[in-house]
Amino acid sequence: MAKFGTHNLGLTIPFVLFGILRYLYLVHQKGEGGRPERILVGDVPFVLNLLVWLGIVILVLYV
Repeated sequence: MAKFGTHNLGLTIPFVLFGILRYLYLVHQKGEGGRPERILVGDVPFVLNLLVWLGIVILVLYV
């Protein structure tokens, strides 16, 4: 975080954790681990989380 001159990148930690845990849930509980690209584009909560995370990263780094 010091590399970017802000400690606000810590705000993205919950979104990263959600993404990891959501992926693990889909792989282990739903058996969808065979094609990870489907999870990236097909799971609505995962995609929304990714978009919100990206938006926060852009705001923290460039605003």
